[in-house]
Amino acid sequence: MLTKSCTKSFEAVNRRINMMFNISRQYDEKRNFPRMRINAKASFTPYGGTEQAVTCLDLSSAGLLFETADDMEVGSTGIFVLEAGPGPSETLVAHIKIVRVEAEDERFHQAGAEILAMK
Repeated sequence: MLTKSCTKSFEAVNRRINMMFNISRQYDEKRNFPRMRINAKASFTPYGGTEQAVTCLDLSSAGLLFETADDMEVGSTGIFVLEAGPGPSETLVAHIKIVRVEAEDERFHQAGAEILAMK
């Protein structure tokens, strides 16, 4: 169960995404939160594991998609960090749960994750 502060954080991120990129939802979009396509360096540290360099491919206030050279296990949880770029933005730190993993090729995997809470 998410706390009020987590829900407010999700809503704040969603508003920030919409304001920054003026996303207009298309009628065929079935998601509750629009996705922002990005290509940014980030890190994922599984609980009890070591930090892994990843590339964040897209982000919404409810989840994210990232690419990694490391194997990912569905159901694993950890800390995802997306460093702020130039300008008035903040570093995103989130507790995430891996919900799907697909092999891109023999070197890379794409992992879809649900944002459980934000710091």
